[in-house]
Amino acid sequence: MHQTYDVLLKDIIKDVPPVFLKILTGYETGKFLDIQLSDVQFRQPDLLVEVEDGSIVHIEIQSTNDKSITSRMYEYSALINRQFNRLPKQTLLYIGDKDINTVNRLNSEDVNYSYRVIDIKEIDCWLLL
Repeated sequence: MHQTYDVLLKDIIKDVPPVFLKILTGYETGKFLDIQLSDVQFRQPDLLVEVEDGSIVHIEIQSTNDKSITSRMYEYSALINRQFNRLPKQTLLYIGDKDINTVNRLNSEDVNYSYRVIDIKEIDCWLLL
């Protein structure tokens, strides 16, 4: 039932006057992209910790400079939120030999997302003894 309703609404919205499109998007013209975002994947974050204040902390361990890590962290954030109904606090723990070279944020007009990055080489090892 809901799928039929969705299909009908999508068809109606595609045929609305440009002023309605401008209300929704800020633009009077645009090209509708008919795609399906089907993606069946098994996702397992490296470490999830529920801390004493009830927050969920996600720690992802990375040994290389991966250009896709920020998108992956963003995806993990959404999946963890869906599972626990709480946005996680996120940290990327970099353990690579090379200098870390990653962007830890995604920003657009409507989205401001970021996570903490810790380079293991910058941790005072004396604190761990």
